[in-house]
Amino acid sequence: MEKLNCDIIRDLIPSYADGICSDATKKCVEEHIGTCDGCRRMLESCRHTLSGETLDQKGLDGLRKIKQIMTFHKAVSYALLLFLLYSGFEVFLANNGNYIIFPHSTLLFILCVLANLLAATDFREKNSPGKAEYLSGAVSLLISLYFIILLYYFMEQLVQGVPQIFGRDLIQCGPFLVRQMMAAYVLQTAFFIYNLWSAIRRNKDCGWLLCLNMTGIFLLLKYDIWLKTMLNAESLRLSLLNDTLITLLIGGIGMAATRFLAKRSH
Repeated sequence: MEKLNCDIIRDLIPSYADGICSDATKKCVEEHIGTCDGCRRMLESCRHTLSGETLDQKGLDGLRKIKQIMTFHKAVSYALLLFLLYSGFEVFLANNGNYIIFPHSTLLFILCVLANLLAATDFREKNSPGKAEYLSGAVSLLISLYFIILLYYFMEQLVQGVPQIFGRDLIQCGPFLVRQMMAAYVLQTAFFIYNLWSAIRRNKDCGWLLCLNMTGIFLLLKYDIWLKTMLNAESLRLSLLNDTLITLLIGGIGMAATRFLAKRSH
């Protein structure tokens, strides 16, 4: 009878270990293993096996979710890059005055910053940026400062009615500035691509550098729009100041938020 009891209990042990048996079966198993060392050892072995399988499955599920998140973030990053490239083409090469970025450049910049935040938080341990990434960030910042100073000087001279600026007649200054901004846009975009590559392929914490590059790109886009749409000298100072400060503020908040989220994910 004892042998029969053990056979019955051992048939019930997997269901008991899984927690899917009835209360009556649970009580029966617990009463038996309290007096039977063999069945108790079988229960412990069953629990250990089920626990290991569960942990392995959870590990696989976790890896699968991480891979899905990484794939999604890569897609967001590449979409952001394509949008910036297309915007540069429309603004600098096509001179499309009907392009969506003209009336909604600030809103689009905010959306780009949010997309960058989403792409930067993939919950992986990241490596610190290297010298090349920091150098690209420094050059990107210097380019932005150069055009802020250059456009402010141009505005002041224009408001004062100076006939020549930078040794050129006023009518020649627009194309002169646009050519410089086109070259700067190419550099800023190249820095963005490099930092994006470092973030995706080298797993480096470059989210804030990407935001810095985007700030420089949108400043250039806004300045080009400003040159093409300015109506009179009286509105120049306020328009340029507003565009610059708003863009820098959005970019600064984006960089700070990216750094904060990156630290939390470590």
